Amino acid sequence: MFDFTFVLPGSGAVPVGGFKIVYEYANRLTLLGYKVSVVHSPNIELSLKPSSIKRGLGYIKRSIDKSYIPRWLELHSEVDVRWVPKLQAKYLGNSKVFVATAWQTARSVAETAGKDAKGIYLIQDYETWSGSAQEVKATYAFDLTNIAISRWLQEIVISTGNDCHYIPNALESKDFYITQSIEDRNPCNIGVLFHPRESKNFATSLEALKIVKQRHPMLRAKVFGATRPEYAFPEWVDFHFRPAKAELRELYNSCAIFLTASKTEGWGLTGCEALQCGCALVASNIPGHREYAIEGETALLFPALSPQTAASRIEELISDRTLRIELSTRGNQLVNTFTWDRAINSFLKLT
Repeated sequence: MFDFTFVLPGSGAVPVGGFKIVYEYANRLTLLGYKVSVVHSPNIELSLKPSSIKRGLGYIKRSIDKSYIPRWLELHSEVDVRWVPKLQAKYLGNSKVFVATAWQTARSVAETAGKDAKGIYLIQDYETWSGSAQEVKATYAFDLTNIAISRWLQEIVISTGNDCHYIPNALESKDFYITQSIEDRNPCNIGVLFHPRESKNFATSLEALKIVKQRHPMLRAKVFGATRPEYAFPEWVDFHFRPAKAELRELYNSCAIFLTASKTEGWGLTGCEALQCGCALVASNIPGHREYAIEGETALLFPALSPQTAASRIEELISDRTLRIELSTRGNQLVNTFTWDRAINSFLKLT
């Protein structure tokens, strides 16, 4: 019998922000003496369709080589990590508390928890990029305790007539911190996350950087991502594929500015990490950024689909050293208030 079982929709092989938060919860709870399991499932449908056969073979391969286990993050040795074919009670095991972590996992967690266990729903995004709005909203009505990681997600859940608690994401200060003086950084070094998902809107980020490059030839972009782009970057873009934690920390620290142009985020985690490492933040004006990106206080904001405005905001920071340092300093101070002690204590009160 486990104390907590977290249910994830797929493999942990590739770095994903939402998965990272779940793994951190698992680690922290284990350190407190709880027995914790993390169940991964591709939820495959058995049929003779080529797509089903392909997924089935993929499931078998990961079962053999254990590639469903995250290697990009250190999990506590006592966390039970499992890989199961379907999101069904017989595969999820016995637990005092089951935690759904995405809309695809909510129904199975609600059905598995039933009357004998507690069901929690950790809502990390408005996941209409993987399901319809109707499907996603329907999961908020299940017999689960809803927890949203941001205020805007909490408001969406409440607007459907369902209760929802708010526990902001926590950040690990031991992983991301300032190693290079904010004051001495090259203002033309700019960091960006590459992600192929359309909602991440990397095209706008790249276009904005091209505009700035024309007026500031010394600009250098430090780009990183968990997937490689299918096209060549300009020579002034340095790409880092799946950087290790220490490498990513130093990449952030080598940048004076961090740019993120996402159209939607549950909570923009990379923007927080950049602030932890002393970058000045230029971010799209979306709810998932405004949890910590406050215009003129901790960041400069721009409309998500306006590379021209994004470029202008970047140039403000390149030309105004005082503003860049002030934004970096205040942003760093703010994100360091999002502690794991606070998040875990709030979580345990709801279980």
